[in-house]
Amino acid sequence: MLMLFYQIINSLGESVRYALFAVGFTLFFGVLDVIVFCVGDICVVSMFILLSLFSLVKVIGLYEFLPIYLCLIITVVIGSLLTGFFGIIIEGISVKPFEKLTTKTNPMMPLIATVALGIIIRQSISLFYPQGRYPQNFPNFFPAKIVKLGSSFHIIFSDLIVLLIGIGVIIVVFFLVNRTKFGSSMRAIAQDKEAAMMMGINADRISVLTFFLVGLIMGIAGFLTGTYIGSVKFDMGLRDGIIGFSAAVVGGLGNVYGAIIGGLLFGIIESLSIAFIPMGGAYKDIFCFTAVIISMIFRPKGILGEKTIWEKV
Repeated sequence: MLMLFYQIINSLGESVRYALFAVGFTLFFGVLDVIVFCVGDICVVSMFILLSLFSLVKVIGLYEFLPIYLCLIITVVIGSLLTGFFGIIIEGISVKPFEKLTTKTNPMMPLIATVALGIIIRQSISLFYPQGRYPQNFPNFFPAKIVKLGSSFHIIFSDLIVLLIGIGVIIVVFFLVNRTKFGSSMRAIAQDKEAAMMMGINADRISVLTFFLVGLIMGIAGFLTGTYIGSVKFDMGLRDGIIGFSAAVVGGLGNVYGAIIGGLLFGIIESLSIAFIPMGGAYKDIFCFTAVIISMIFRPKGILGEKTIWEKV
């Protein structure tokens, strides 16, 4: 039991990453009723943006004038904002053009467009970023030390930071959705878009802001992913995106609470597979997606149901 509990603790950093991906899919589907399948690739773009910014900060010698952690915060904020604007570009080229063309008979057009865009993003990074086809080392700015949790458990300090920042991002998103005018507009459109527009809500503006918000989330997720894994490769967003989407489906597509539960479930399954099954690291995806199939058989609408965004409780 101690070993089991220890592995669950170690899985929390991975779980919170998957939860952020799942939240991104959930916001898109819940508010805009579209599945944007390049969420993982947006995260990878943010990681390469951060790598470029880290190099720029080093070249201009900003570390000599400001504390390293202040430089890190500034860099991550700028990288996340740039990723947010990249999200707006994605909305303009892969979703907006198909809005009037998408009908009940061809609702898959935005999905196909974002799948194609994901391929374009991956290939563009591999071709145009210096040495982009090869794994890039992602700098870890946190000390390599162990944090003890009582007498029997410990966690790596950088993993703890990933966990705390991820939880903080989820709390901020919760506040935005439930305590702001923007969040009220999002929830109104999620419930009934036509009625919300009749009440004066600008659906186009909410769409753009939703893409910007998800871009911000993926910007921070990119930093957390790079810190947690220690490297970045142009095509890693494909797997993370599929897992994030699967976590959202298992939890209940459109339900943010479900997205968090789905991300937690995937992280725990991966950790337990590696810890308790011989050569489990090679088979972890098999166990994860077997769980998806089982969940879809017995709970096709997800653990918490579909399309609620965030209900006040």
